Amino acid sequence: MTDPREEKLQRIIEEGRASVTKSLQEIQNEFTNRVDLMVKPHAVDFTVKRGAIWPFIDFAEHQLNNHSTSQVLARAIGWMLGLWLIQRLVVSWIIGMF
Repeated sequence: MTDPREEKLQRIIEEGRASVTKSLQEIQNEFTNRVDLMVKPHAVDFTVKRGAIWPFIDFAEHQLNNHSTSQVLARAIGWMLGLWLIQRLVVSWIIGMF
């Protein structure tokens, strides 16, 4: 009779091996299929489809990885906050004039 703790430990080890193998294969596929582009900001247009941001460069649709999506969102939020701050300053300045 085997110890159930040992069986559980062996199952966890096997599941971990399978998970690592699958993750490494996905990383290999990502780097095999990926093409990195560096473009000036004005060269990129965006649309939102199915809840995802899709960039267009020279009228061709591309995909963003998670890191790139975070960068786009951070810049958009920065722009929105900047515009909001400018609006508040201008309104305060105008109110202060009267």
